[in-house]
Amino acid sequence: MKLRSAMYVVSFVALSALGAAACGGFSTEDAEARCTQELDAREASGCFTNSSFQECVAAFEECGDDALIEEGCPIHYSCEGSEPEETAGE
Repeated sequence: MKLRSAMYVVSFVALSALGAAACGGFSTEDAEARCTQELDAREASGCFTNSSFQECVAAFEECGDDALIEEGCPIHYSCEGSEPEETAGE
């Protein structure tokens, strides 16, 4: 009986960890693909800079579809509650 209880606990912990990982951000590859789409859609404005791309990747890696797009020139990306980093020269 104790073995069965222990197995339930281990299964619950493993599934909880798996669920938490699924709710997080994108892989680097997926974030870069998403940000390439952003670049294609926004590059004509001249406001999507190299820094915007790096912020975009970091935001989508951290918070996935919950990434925030902060319109402006240049465009900034962040996760809710975080501030975009200031970069020199932009």
